[in-house]
Amino acid sequence: MDWVGKGKTNAEIGSILSISEFTVRNHLYHIFQKLGVYNRTQAASKVAQTWGMRSEQHINGAPDTLFPQTNNPPLAGEL
Repeated sequence: MDWVGKGKTNAEIGSILSISEFTVRNHLYHIFQKLGVYNRTQAASKVAQTWGMRSEQHINGAPDTLFPQTNNPPLAGEL
């Protein structure tokens, strides 16, 4: 949701995570269902309201993005 909140497109998020645009869209669809929203703007707003955070803040010390040091996810053995 951090990248959605920063205005990244599905294609850009897919490129960052090395997954297809379709996979990003599918994940966002399920996130939207769980949040009870219909679009990216509503989702970003609900996340900010629910967790009271801005994009530069952390939840319990978690980094702003899933993989802050690189644009590539860790390899299976690095998890």
